[in-house]
Amino acid sequence: MSLRAFFALTLVCGCPHLAWAGPTEDLASGRQALEAGDLDRDVGCLATAAESLPDSIEARLALADCYLQLGRLEEALSSYRAVLQRSPNHVRAKRVVSA
Repeated sequence: MSLRAFFALTLVCGCPHLAWAGPTEDLASGRQALEAGDLDRDVGCLATAAESLPDSIEARLALADCYLQLGRLEEALSSYRAVLQRSPNHVRAKRVVSA
């Protein structure tokens, strides 16, 4: 990702600490917000973490859970399917996708 795209993403996603953190920190921050119910604040961080860590099932699953709780069903299903592409036997993702 270019530096210009990185800073543009910082402004668009609404994640104020994105410029200072890496994808692992974004994932941790997003998971904390998810657990606290502050979904709007860190959905951008979870999306960034999932994009930056494409093989991370944890990042994709956290993003899917966040989208689901926000009522963004198509995005949630897409993220759960991405989990299943990487881990075909993931129980929770299978359950949500088949519901």
